[in-house]
Amino acid sequence: MFVCSDIDMISLKKADKVKTLADMHSVFKLDDHNSAIDASKLFQRLLVVAHSDRSCNMSSAFEYELTVYPTSLFRDGMMRKPDKPNLFRNCLAGMTPAALPHDVFYVIDGGCLLHKVRWLKGQTVGQLLNQYSAFIQRRFRGQACVVFDGYTGEPSIKDHEHARRTAAVSRVAPNVQMEPHSTVMFEQESVLANDGNKQQLISMLAHHLKAHNIEAKVSAGDADVDIAATALELAQHDRKPVAVYAEDTDILALLVHHRQPHMNVFMEYDRKTASQPHGRCIDINALQSCLGSDICQNILVLHAFGGCDTTSAIYGHGKGSILTRLCQNTQVAVHTASLQSPNATVDAVKEAGVALMVALYSGKEGDDLSALRYSAYCKMAVAKGGSFLADRLPPSTNAAELHSLRVHLQAVFWKSLGKVLLPASKWGWRLHRSKLQPIAMTQQPGPPHLMSVIRCNCTTHCRTQHCSCRKNRLKCIEACGHCHGVDCDNVELVSESNVESDTSDAEIDIMDGDSRWHSKETVDSDDRSQRMGSDFFFDVDMCMSFADEEVV
Repeated sequence: MFVCSDIDMISLKKADKVKTLADMHSVFKLDDHNSAIDASKLFQRLLVVAHSDRSCNMSSAFEYELTVYPTSLFRDGMMRKPDKPNLFRNCLAGMTPAALPHDVFYVIDGGCLLHKVRWLKGQTVGQLLNQYSAFIQRRFRGQACVVFDGYTGEPSIKDHEHARRTAAVSRVAPNVQMEPHSTVMFEQESVLANDGNKQQLISMLAHHLKAHNIEAKVSAGDADVDIAATALELAQHDRKPVAVYAEDTDILALLVHHRQPHMNVFMEYDRKTASQPHGRCIDINALQSCLGSDICQNILVLHAFGGCDTTSAIYGHGKGSILTRLCQNTQVAVHTASLQSPNATVDAVKEAGVALMVALYSGKEGDDLSALRYSAYCKMAVAKGGSFLADRLPPSTNAAELHSLRVHLQAVFWKSLGKVLLPASKWGWRLHRSKLQPIAMTQQPGPPHLMSVIRCNCTTHCRTQHCSCRKNRLKCIEACGHCHGVDCDNVELVSESNVESDTSDAEIDIMDGDSRWHSKETVDSDDRSQRMGSDFFFDVDMCMSFADEEVV
């Protein structure tokens, strides 16, 4: 065992780093073999190989994500979580609170209700049920219908979001048998984080409320659509004011899209702010007039496109800015119509979704996402400060198409108020271990010829046929292990004129004792976009370890 008193003298290899469970998310399959690698490292590695490849066009490499998953749409292997209240805030900006009529009838979001009543330590389940019914009698005068989510255990496109919410809870309670006389043993949030416990409580609470003359419904799945549909039906047939008590942006978007002129519909919530210390009431009619008919028609699609519980957020694009930017584009209506049409084909949905993505990233109609990705990369490479983040690039066409399929599935369900159920397996989802999971992308992280690039690891200046590059009649490249396509006998010869103009610009620094190298090129700003950017810093340990005749 080596003992060292000076910590600065210790050098550890990256290969010896302990693998965590998070590393399991960064896996891609190549030739039926799973490989775990960090997304940003793979991006950098494939770029340096593409830059030094003998036949690769740099711009064509951006047809691929160059990462194990589309980082603009996914993070750590999961769909990016959207800031849904951002749409809420943008829609309500500048509006004054409405006053509720006295004879209003309430439709209550059961999921919201479960969290509004605070559980008391040591109380029984029966006392807890009485606490909920007393809250409804006091807060809504008993004039209410409560609609709960259903947890059937069947695969659902909400499985992904349920897993995220469960993971966010520090402690999840085990399955418990709930009886009216049993004592509540666990914290409220930990009990509600377990779907089995939540379903038991919902069933008991719905039965308890009906026994106290309060109408209660349990949906087959997510309750958002049933809540909106119940409110709209009551406003349609009973001709009485209806207020939806909820704090979910999905419900607000549904009401804004579906409310008809003769319906007197409100939405009330208790989320307190500095300007509204007692919550707020929204007149849906006034909100529709404020937003305009175009936004009301497209709000479901744009809400799903910018991210909801079943679609991913887009890095760097908030829901408010998406709504504003896309609604200013006169050609958006054609694409949103395709995305929310139940009869649209897969190809039509993909085309419409990619067109919206191009418009979101300030492209023109007919522009290619790959070209926008390469252009955005070049701009970031030459930007002041030289900071680069792959998340800021537009998604590849393949990733954008799959995102569009999931948007279409959700938008059609919302627009039909749950009457049209499309098969999830056809629209961007796959069944894995009895749960539905989003398909991030269906193509390899990089071009096939880059995923199997030949490079050598020679220590003999590449003079013999033991050199993999020389054996395959290829010149060494920058990705080669020791020579880096510079210091060996198998390099590409350049003319004297090129040497005079280029050699003075390149500075190679090999760092002894550390497995890293970097090259700095002081090129003109006009030439940077053609040479990947001004500065590179690569960790050779990011790249795979090659034998003398090994293929990546």
